[in-house]
Formats: sequence, C-alpha cells, structure tokens
Amino acid sequence: MKYSLTPKQQEAYDFISMQIKERGMAPNMAELAKAMGSVKSGAHRYFASLVERGYLVQMKKGAHRAYALADDNNSEYIKLKRCYQAADVYVRKKITLEKARDEGAATDGMVMDMQRAFNDLKTRTGEAA
Repeated sequence: MKYSLTPKQQEAYDFISMQIKERGMAPNMAELAKAMGSVKSGAHRYFASLVERGYLVQMKKGAHRAYALADDNNSEYIKLKRCYQAADVYVRKKITLEKARDEGAATDGMVMDMQRAFNDLKTRTGEAA
C-alpha cells in the first residue's frame, strides 16, 4: 500500500525515478543530497521514507544504488528477490538455531518459531508456502 508523499518526498521520488529510468540505477546519497539541497543523512532519510511508503524497493541491503521503483515492470523480479533474501536469512538463522539447539542453547520451539515466521513472510509476500 502506498501512502501520500510530502512535497519534498515527491521531489526526491521524481529525481530518483528519472535517474533510474535514464541511467538504469538509482542515484547515490551524494547525488540525491546535491539535487535536493540537503546533506547525505537527509538523502538517506528520503530513500528510507520512500521505501517505507511503498514507492521504492531496496534490492540489496547496504548497497547504495540498489533501489528499484516499486511500480516498475520488474515487480515480479522484486517479489522473487525479496523471497530469496528472506530464504537466505532463514537458512542462516536456521543453521545457527540448529547448532545452538544441539549445544543446548536453543530449544526445538525456537527453530519451529523461525520456520513459522518464514512461512508467514512468504504468505504475506504472495509466495507459496
């Protein structure tokens, strides 16, 4: 669900959208900050608010240009990418939880909770469980 944007957020979205369409990638923090007359932390807040409001999708956590338009034609790719990212986290945590369970630091219930959370995430993103 998309929420309305403030005028500055709309300006940031328009600039990011134009950059993605023209160059094939989102601007970095410095480029957005310069375009908005802001500082890098302000640019970071614009990116974060646009992701939170459903206008952008961060394709890879920590990568500065790894944003895509949420309403772009690659929405199936975005959905698949989100599912793979969730599966990667799940597998890493499952291995950690199973190791901890074997060492007596975690219970079977903790492992089952992680599996339930992963299945719930897949259901919410529209993927088959």
